[in-house]
Amino acid sequence: MATISITVNDCAACPNPPTAGFSYASPFCVGVGTASITLDAGATAGLFTANPAGLSINATTGEVDLVASTAGTYTVTNTVAASGACPQATATANISINSLPTADAGIDQSICQGDNVTLTASGGTNYQWSDGAGNTASISINPVATTTYTVTVSDAAACSATDDVTVIVNNAADAGADNSATVCDNSGEGSSAIDLSTPRQRGGRCVCSIGGAPALGQVQPLTEKDCLQGNYEYSYTVAALPLVLMMWLPSVLL
Repeated sequence: MATISITVNDCAACPNPPTAGFSYASPFCVGVGTASITLDAGATAGLFTANPAGLSINATTGEVDLVASTAGTYTVTNTVAASGACPQATATANISINSLPTADAGIDQSICQGDNVTLTASGGTNYQWSDGAGNTASISINPVATTTYTVTVSDAAACSATDDVTVIVNNAADAGADNSATVCDNSGEGSSAIDLSTPRQRGGRCVCSIGGAPALGQVQPLTEKDCLQGNYEYSYTVAALPLVLMMWLPSVLL
């Protein structure tokens, strides 16, 4: 009797072979939102893995957390598992994440009211200052009060960062007034005790009288006894240098 062996093969076919193609719309900027995948037509999301390390990726959706990721270029693999007669499918895509520029608005500035100041930023290729102050790296401004300016710095990869600089505006110097100051004293040699950064006394001399009346800008030695005692009206300016007496006018003579 003859023996016949019959081998029965599984002739079932995979009706819809899976595909796993996808892509990212890179490049992206680190620290800004998320990056989602775009699946090719008919493709299926499987298990997503990345290489090298440093990419924070959702294994199920392929979405990348750009805040938690490190700048660099990564290869992401989408693996769709085999199912029934259908085989496993894999596909890869690259994603690039760029670093942010280092924005620098410069050091804080201090000016007097009415002065101009130039601010200069660095760190990128494009610049935009807050409040419409300008769109170049350097701007000249004249703030009326202390103001903080923000500059947005962008680079060639369209990544951006910001930095602040404060311009401190100091009030204009106030020379003040003192209509009762005693300038000279004829009670003896010397001068009266006055303290206004000593604008009236320079090198042992004082502004006093010529011919019995105070004279504008006249300087006499302290030993002159014709320095009259009296009340005087005066004006002076305050600058970065020591106080400078500008004018003396008699108000009341005793």
